[in-house]
Amino acid sequence: MSNLRIQIEIHKGVRGVPLDKLTHIVGEVQRFLLMLSEDAGLGVKSESWIGLDFENGSLLFIAEKVEPATAGEIEEFNSAFISIADKRPIARVRRGTIAQYAKIADPIEADEAVSFGLFEPMPDDLLLEEEEGTAEYVHQEQATPLRKLQLTRSEAEAIQSEIQASVKAYGALQGRIHSLFLGSKPAYFNIRELSTGNLVKCVYKPAVYPEIAAALQRRNAVLHVYGYTSTDLVERKLEEMEVAKVTLAPTVGDEEFDRLFGAAPRFTGNLTTQEFINHARDRGN
Repeated sequence: MSNLRIQIEIHKGVRGVPLDKLTHIVGEVQRFLLMLSEDAGLGVKSESWIGLDFENGSLLFIAEKVEPATAGEIEEFNSAFISIADKRPIARVRRGTIAQYAKIADPIEADEAVSFGLFEPMPDDLLLEEEEGTAEYVHQEQATPLRKLQLTRSEAEAIQSEIQASVKAYGALQGRIHSLFLGSKPAYFNIRELSTGNLVKCVYKPAVYPEIAAALQRRNAVLHVYGYTSTDLVERKLEEMEVAKVTLAPTVGDEEFDRLFGAAPRFTGNLTTQEFINHARDRGN
């Protein structure tokens, strides 16, 4: 086990860093490292990352994850980091993490950069075992550099342009009305979506109100709501819908429900109903 370390440099070749810029950058870096740690499957705590080995001149220091990590975990983290910097993020990296990486460059000038130095996992024979059982590097210079990454304003803007904060598409929701706001401008209602349980704001025009009023006459009515949806791709969340049409989902009585049994006798093949359910739920026999 060893400690995951990243070398960070700000204002290379320039003496000193304005404190407001320093505070902003370090705060955004910490948020990014916590998010990336979570994406890479590492433990996440607010105090997980510390700074050490500060050098004079331009700000140069090491960010270290306090909790020891295996060589495999460090490789996973480095791989995820590089995929973001190369603008080819791997599947497990969230859009929010990518957006957070770009935010690091918000306070820097066009000719400045924030540099990140990644290292290979430290070989066991270069680790110093302490009495408490933790492992630390003997000398940082003994670590093998893996990759040096630079984040500039132009790089950050390119990353942000590839992450659409919100997209619109025509779609449909299925759910129950949670609350209705007649006096708001524009008028809207919140629907509790059946598939996720999330509340979605549905903005509607006066022409749609009769359909909404009819739906409210039936207790716990399920609605089909159609319109243009706005989805936040960073948070992976449906934000809002501009309602074009509302219809009541048909109800099914007990007699109709009972008729479903045996409607597709060959659906499970040679399996019984219970065997098929066990197979679908990966329960085995």
